[in-house]
Amino acid sequence: MPNWVLRTAYHIPTIMQVVEVFYSLQGEGALTGMPSVFVRLAGCLIRCPWCDTRYAWDWDAGVQMEPRAIIDLIGQWDCRHVVITGGEPLLGQDGRAREGLVELTRRLEDRGYHLTIETSGQVFDRAVACDLMSISPKPGHLNIDALKDLLGHYRCQLKFIVPGVWDLDQIDGLVAGLGHVDRSMIWLMPLARDRAELLAIQDQVAQACLQRGWRFCQRLHILLWDGQTGR
Repeated sequence: MPNWVLRTAYHIPTIMQVVEVFYSLQGEGALTGMPSVFVRLAGCLIRCPWCDTRYAWDWDAGVQMEPRAIIDLIGQWDCRHVVITGGEPLLGQDGRAREGLVELTRRLEDRGYHLTIETSGQVFDRAVACDLMSISPKPGHLNIDALKDLLGHYRCQLKFIVPGVWDLDQIDGLVAGLGHVDRSMIWLMPLARDRAELLAIQDQVAQACLQRGWRFCQRLHILLWDGQTGR
């Protein structure tokens, strides 16, 4: 019996640290423009210097919530797409799979939600329910075995931040090492924290996509709302 079912049966609450829950448009990847409810979980072990959600790094950011309370909050919007993000939603503070995530995702699955998880791809737990695993690998923080397992188990998209984080040859090498990867799900995403930075760099990224035959990942939320939080 799955662990999340055992917890429910014995009424043992799982507490998750939630920074924010908000309704917006998906800004990146295959579902760009899709109205979605975002659940931002607290805590990140990587702490990339270019991160635009530093307010979610600390493990005690936000408030404590049980999965059932999170789902009740999601239910206030007439929306069937949910995005779990962070921070780093798959990883707990101990570097292992995050406590409570299996229960939260399985409950969402039971209620018929389409679920996207945004992650750096450092840990794999096959019990986590997910319709689209949105993976943004980070140089220096790669777990090749976990990436292979995620790609083999879920529908995935790979998003690479350029320039200044990844170069094209590095991406070629990583993709080659992962085995069969659907090239239509490889995305290049401009490194930008606000609209001005995005507009200045997006043509360069578009040309790189044309060169390699990869997809251009617009950052719609930055284009529309210029880096505002909760959008």
